[in-house]
Amino acid sequence: MSDAEETDSPRKREWKRTLRVILYMLPWIAVWLWLKSQTGFPDRYGYHNGLHGKAGVFNEYIHSGLLLQRPGAVEIFLFTWMWAPVVGFIAWLAWAFIQDLQKGGGS
Repeated sequence: MSDAEETDSPRKREWKRTLRVILYMLPWIAVWLWLKSQTGFPDRYGYHNGLHGKAGVFNEYIHSGLLLQRPGAVEIFLFTWMWAPVVGFIAWLAWAFIQDLQKGGGS
């Protein structure tokens, strides 16, 4: 942590952390939406997602395998772009679990 962050109030540090997460997520979401518009996913693949919000995103993940039925470069990139955070999160959990076992914390 820098000296400036150490003197900040906890509320200000939390605000900065939240802002960093938002600034990280915005480009990710923008690229995801652009890739969806380029491929026409999910409508062009015979599936119309009538759900909105978290349920709609979850439903798109369930049907993301449709992208691999007619794979082109953009479709494969969209599939990878969608699943990279999920795979990364699972890998992070596995890494944390392994680290815990190596330290003798797992019983």
